[in-house]
Amino acid sequence: MNQPKVHIGECIRVGDIRACVLRISENGDIYAGYFQYEGRGRNPKPWKPIKEEVVWNGEGWTFKNAGPDGAYVQNAREENMIRNCYS
Repeated sequence: MNQPKVHIGECIRVGDIRACVLRISENGDIYAGYFQYEGRGRNPKPWKPIKEEVVWNGEGWTFKNAGPDGAYVQNAREENMIRNCYS
């Protein structure tokens, strides 16, 4: 299946993670933000907002790199966009 068109601010699923499209570069690279969680169990707390590159694998969105590759979101506007995908 072809990569779906997405826009900035759109909520997507990256595996089982809710994320928000934060940036689309001129060459089409897509960066999504999500919350890294603190704790486990029923009610883990959102901890740090992370921005990471995502790619379409033909069936769904995945992180471009398998290992930790994101950066903390430093922008309040982007953090609020991510928060909207969790409400």
